[in-house]
Amino acid sequence: TMKRKFFYQLPGTAINIIINLTCIPFIGIWGAVISTIVTELVLFVLFLIGVNKYVLNGEGKFTKLVKPLLLPIVGTYSILLSILYFVI
Repeated sequence: TMKRKFFYQLPGTAINIIINLTCIPFIGIWGAVISTIVTELVLFVLFLIGVNKYVLNGEGKFTKLVKPLLLPIVGTYSILLSILYFVI
C-alpha cells in the first residue's frame, strides 16, 4: 500500500537531504552526484527488504533475488566512484 511505500522512501529522502546539505557546499555538483548514488543504493536495499517481506512472504528467496542484481549494481557504483576519484 501507499503507507508501506512511504515508510520505505522516508529514510532515503532524509539521507538525500542530509548528504546534499553537507556535500554540495564543499564539492558542488559532485556532492549532488554522491548524494544521489548513496540515496539510490539505500532505497534499493530498502525496497528489496520490502519485496522479500511482502511479496515473497519471507520464504528465504531473498538471496535468489539479490544475487543476479548484485554484480551490475556493484559494477556501476565502482565505475561511478572511480570517475569521481579522477575528477575530484
